[in-house]
Amino acid sequence: MYKLFHIYFFLLFQLDSGANIDEKAVSHKKLEQFDTSKTVNSAAIEQFLTEKNIKFLEGNCCYQVYCPKLKIHKKPVKTTSSDLFINKITGHFVCFKCGKTGDWSHLVDNILIFHQMKKKVNKECFSEIDAVKKWNQVDSHVETIWAQAEHLEKLTADVKQNILEDFELDQLTFETLKSFEVRFIISKNSLVFPFFNLEGNVTSIKILRCRKGLDENDEMKTTLKESIIPSHQPLGLFGWNLVNDIKEIVLTSTEKDAMAIKQATNQVALTLPKGPSILPQEVLPSFERFSKIVVWFSDDINSWEAAKLFSRKLNHKRCFIIRPSLKSPVPYQALVEELSLRSILKDSKRIHKESIKNFSDLRSEVYAEFTQIERVTGVKWQRYKTLNTILKGHRRGELTVVTGATGSGKTTFISDYSLDLAMQGVNTLWGSFEINNIRLLKMMITQFSQRNFSKNLQDFDVWADKFEELPLYFMTFHGQQKIPEVLDTMAHAVYVHDISHVIVDNLQFMVGMSSDNPGDRFLQHDKVVAGFRRFATQRNCHVTLVIHPRKEKEGEPLTTASIFGSAKPTQEADNIMLLQDKRVMTVTGKKYVQITKNRYDGDLGVIPLNYDKGSMSYVVKEVKLPSDQSVDSDIEN
Repeated sequence: MYKLFHIYFFLLFQLDSGANIDEKAVSHKKLEQFDTSKTVNSAAIEQFLTEKNIKFLEGNCCYQVYCPKLKIHKKPVKTTSSDLFINKITGHFVCFKCGKTGDWSHLVDNILIFHQMKKKVNKECFSEIDAVKKWNQVDSHVETIWAQAEHLEKLTADVKQNILEDFELDQLTFETLKSFEVRFIISKNSLVFPFFNLEGNVTSIKILRCRKGLDENDEMKTTLKESIIPSHQPLGLFGWNLVNDIKEIVLTSTEKDAMAIKQATNQVALTLPKGPSILPQEVLPSFERFSKIVVWFSDDINSWEAAKLFSRKLNHKRCFIIRPSLKSPVPYQALVEELSLRSILKDSKRIHKESIKNFSDLRSEVYAEFTQIERVTGVKWQRYKTLNTILKGHRRGELTVVTGATGSGKTTFISDYSLDLAMQGVNTLWGSFEINNIRLLKMMITQFSQRNFSKNLQDFDVWADKFEELPLYFMTFHGQQKIPEVLDTMAHAVYVHDISHVIVDNLQFMVGMSSDNPGDRFLQHDKVVAGFRRFATQRNCHVTLVIHPRKEKEGEPLTTASIFGSAKPTQEADNIMLLQDKRVMTVTGKKYVQITKNRYDGDLGVIPLNYDKGSMSYVVKEVKLPSDQSVDSDIEN
C-alpha cells in the first residue's frame, strides 16, 4: 500500500546533527502518516451489499444506498439527506446522514456493527471507528479569511472598475462575479473565489492577489499571484451555489472560464480548486445528479490529457470534450473574441472508448501535433534544462528505463529529476523498494531547499511547509514485492490522486531471485517489464523504472546492452538513461547521464552531473528562503 507523508522527519535531521532531544520534543515532531484503503472492486462491493440485504442504486461513479443506521430496505430513487455514496472503484464513501467519510473497510465494519444489533438503538454511526472523518468540516483558516472578505455590492464604483481591469476580467460583469459569490479584500487588493461542498458551505478558497510595481525599465507592471487554502487536499466546487435541478454542467480549468460560460450562455459551469490537476474522489458524489458533463479545459497537452482522464473517472458515457483550437478557444478567450459559446458547446464531442478508431476520431489530436509543438512535447524540466534539449519534455504514457552501477547515484538523480517535475505540478508516486521513505524524503527535501538542515535546523519548518504542498505520494512497500500487488497499488493511486508519473526503484525487487534456472529468471524479468509497459500505456501514466546493470568489466562505460535481463527492457522503453561514473576509471573522471534511446524524436546526448554533497543534489543554485509574507498570511495579519 502507499501513504501520503506529512513532512515531519525533523527528528531525523536533529539526530544526524547530534542535537540533544527530550522526549516531549520527540513526541511532538514524530512522523504523521495517513493510510489509504485497500484496493477493492465493484463486484466485491455489490456482493457485500447484496449479502447484507442493502438495496443500492448504481450511478455513474458511485453506488447510492441509505445510511445503515436507518435500516431502510429499499432502493434509493434520488439524492436525499439520508444517502450514502460508495465509490465504485475504491469503495471510499460519503454519508450525508452522518456527515462522515472514510474507506471501504470502515464502512464494512460499521454495517456489521449495526447488523449485529437486534433492536434499533440511539447509536451514532462510526462511533467505534476512529479513522473516519467529518466530510463537511470547514477549515477555520478558510472561515476566517472568508469572513474578512467584502461582498462585492458593498464596493464603490471606482473599486469595481479597478478590479475588472487589474484582474484581467474586463469582459465579465459584476453581476456575474456576484452570482458566483466572489468576494474582495480591499486592504490586500485580493479577489476571493469560494469552493462549496454539497451542503453549500465554503470548504476551500482561492485567493488571487494583484500587486503593482515598477519593472527594470521603470514601467508599471501588474503581477497576479494565487494561493489555495487549504493548500493540502482542497475540496469543493466553484459555481456549486448555482446548481439546482439542472442535468447538464460544464467543467472548466479556471474560475474565469466558468464565469464566462455562465455569462454568455446562462449554463452553470464548475471549477475544481486545482483545476485540471486533480479530481478528488471525495467530490465525485456531487456529479452523480448530472446526465451530461462537458469538459472544456485549456489547450495545453496536460489539460487535454486531464480532460480525457477526468471523463473516464466521471463515466465516459455521459462526458463530452471540447479541445480548444483557433475556432474554439478557451471560454474566456471566446468571450473576448465575441464567438458564440453556445455553438462551441454544441460541437462538443463524446469520448470514444472503442479499441478501434478512425482518423476523424483522432484528427484534432493529430492537428495539435503540428500546431502546438511546444505543448505536446510535455512538461519541461526547470532544473535539468538540458533534458529538454534532448528529450523535449516529460510525457504521459511513456516508459523510461534508468540504469547505473551500484553506488553511482541512481536514486539521487531520479529523486532530483522527479522533484523537478513535481514542483511544476506533476502528480508523482514513488515506489522506493531499496531505500526507506524517511531517508528518501530527507534527501528530497534537502534537494528541494538546497540546504543542509543538519546545519540549518531553524529553517526546516518553513521549507517543510512548502515541500508539503508538492503533489508527492509514496508507496509503503519495502524490499521484495509481488508485481500484481505493486501494479494494483499504482492503479489505485492513479485513480484516487490522478498520478501522472510513477517511479519504481528498482525492478530487481519484483523479480524472484531464488530460481536456480537463469532462463526462468529472465522470463520473470520480462513479464515484470511488460507489466509496467502495459500500465504506462493503458493508464496514460509515465513510468520511470530503475534497473540494475549486468556485471561489466571494471572501468568500461555502460551501454544499452548493459541493462540486466534480456532485450525486453530496451525494446519496451521509450527512453533509456545510463548514469555513467568515470570516477572509477580516472582520478579526474566525472559523472554524466547518457541518453541512448529517445523514441519521441530520436535525439541522443549527454548531460554532465556535478554533485553537491551539502544539498544532496546535482543541481547547484541559489535558492532563497520562502517568504513568510504569503498571500494568506498577509491577509490574516
